[in-house]
This record gives sequence, C-alpha cells and structure tokens, in this order.
Amino acid sequence: MNLNPFGGVLIDSNGRTGRLTSAISITALLTAVYSSCRRHLYPLILSEVTAIAAQITTGHAVGHESRRLFVAKMELPMPPQLKLTAITLDCPDPWILAAFYQQATGLDIDAKSDDDFVGLLGEGELFIGLQRVDDYQAPSWPDQRVPQQLHLDFAVDDLDEAEALVLGLGATKPETQPGSDRWRVFLDPAGHPFCLARS
Repeated sequence: MNLNPFGGVLIDSNGRTGRLTSAISITALLTAVYSSCRRHLYPLILSEVTAIAAQITTGHAVGHESRRLFVAKMELPMPPQLKLTAITLDCPDPWILAAFYQQATGLDIDAKSDDDFVGLLGEGELFIGLQRVDDYQAPSWPDQRVPQQLHLDFAVDDLDEAEALVLGLGATKPETQPGSDRWRVFLDPAGHPFCLARS
C-alpha cells in the first residue's frame, strides 16, 4: 500500500483497502481527487465528504463498499447556477453610447428603450443596458481616481481590423496597453474601458 502525504494508508493498485489513521486523511484525499477531476465530477459538499471519511475510518465501509459510498455521494444533483443576463453601463447619453456599441457589434436595440435607458439585445439572451446618469464622471483608467467599475471583453478574428472599426466609431486607444499583442484596451465614447482579444 502507499502512504498518503497526510499520514493515512491509501487503497492499493489491486483494490485492497488499508485502515486510515484519521478521518482528516481521507477527507484530504477525497478533496484532492475532487479538485483534480472537477471538470467531470459533480461538486461535493464538505460535510458529505467528511461523513464518508468517518465511515471508512471507523471500519464501517472498506474496499468496494467505500468506493460505492464515494460514487453515490457524487451523484448529488448540480446546485443552481447563476446566469448572466445583463450588463449595464452608466453614461451621460444612452443613445450616443448605444449607437457606438450597436454599430461595433451588430446587436439590435431593444424596442422598449427610451431617453433614460437603452438596451441592446445580445446573443444567448445577454442584454447590454446603457443608462443615463446625471453628473456622470468617466473612468480615469489606468489610474483609479474614478474607478472603471467594469469593462467588456470582445473576441475578434483580426485585432488590427477590429481596432480600425472601433476607432472609426469614436473609441479612443489609451497609451497604456498591458495586453501586449494578446489584447488591446480601448475607451468607448463615454470613457468605459473595453478590450479586444483574438478569438
């Protein structure tokens, strides 16, 4: 058998199970296994993992039974997922900013838009909102005197062509460019930073 780094004895290559010295050992093991396989396994609740570890440590479950318990606990239903539905930007004039993003992306303007709020309908039900704010102050990126608050990332096939497009629509390109040749930062007509990156 192999000793795990936390002091317990692990299941060997033939499936034989040794007595673990503590519940903490198997908890650390199962947590590590989950972390490395999280792309393919359902999320585990820590209390559930600890319960399995306790049964194995006390000898109530060994060998195939311990593995059966582990698999059974991983068949828990997925927890609810949050879905991004809207991104809203403050600006002094929603229609001017909407024209910029509509021409840059081809998104449709929501028919319910008005002078205080304009919406752009994106792919997959993503909604970009542009709302009027009195005494609006544009972000002062890259310094943080006026925080950028958020920014948008856009994937493009050709950075040079996309740059020419957004500059022609009224965007500006700041001197600070932390992305080198991987992505480029621009400011929309209201001063919000956004990035263009190769898709």
